[in-house]
Amino acid sequence: MDGSQYDTASDREVLPSDDPNGADAHLNYLLTETVSGRDESEDVVYVWAICAKVVAAHEENPSQSSLQRKMERPARSKAVEACLATYIRVNGMDAFTLFDSGSTTDSLSPDFARTSDVRVHRLEKQIPLQLGTIGSHASINFGMRMPVAFAGREGQRYYWDIVNIVRYDAIVGTVFMCRFGVKLDFTTNSICQGHSSP
Repeated sequence: MDGSQYDTASDREVLPSDDPNGADAHLNYLLTETVSGRDESEDVVYVWAICAKVVAAHEENPSQSSLQRKMERPARSKAVEACLATYIRVNGMDAFTLFDSGSTTDSLSPDFARTSDVRVHRLEKQIPLQLGTIGSHASINFGMRMPVAFAGREGQRYYWDIVNIVRYDAIVGTVFMCRFGVKLDFTTNSICQGHSSP
C-alpha cells in the first residue's frame, strides 16, 4: 500500500455539543475517509473521532476573576490625611505653602505671582512637569525670582516655577527643604528647622 489510493478530501460531520451555550461545551467531529479495498466492489470506511474541550479564560487564568470582585476603600480621618503646610514669607507676603518631599520643583501659583508685583519671565525651554500618575503631566513655561523669609533667613532671592496649583499659594520640594534645612516630623505633624545648606 503506497498510499496513493487514499482520498485526502474527508467528510466531516459536526455532532451537537453537550452544552452549546456553556464554557465547558465539547466539540465533536467525525471524520470519515473511504478507501478502496483490494476488491473493486468493496470499500473500507475509516472513522476518526475528535473531541475538544473549550476552556473559558477565567478557568485558564484564575487571577483574572479577581478583577470582577469589588472592595470598599477604607475611610480615613481628616487628621490622618492632613498634609504638612504652613505660611512662609515670599516677597513680603504670607504664602500658604505645602511641603512636599516628593517634589523636585518649587512652585508658585499664577495668582500669587500676579499679586506679588514681580516680573515673571518666560523660560527659554519648556520644562515637563510629570505628576505621580502615568500619562498625567503638565508643562512649566514661566519662572521668577522672589525674596523668601524662612527659618530666620531673610530676603534671600529664590527661584520659583509658575505652575497652576490649587488650594496652596506655593509648593516647596526637596530643593527648598535642603537649602533651608527643613525636617518634616509626621509624628508631631510639625515642620522643623535642621541644618541648612549655604
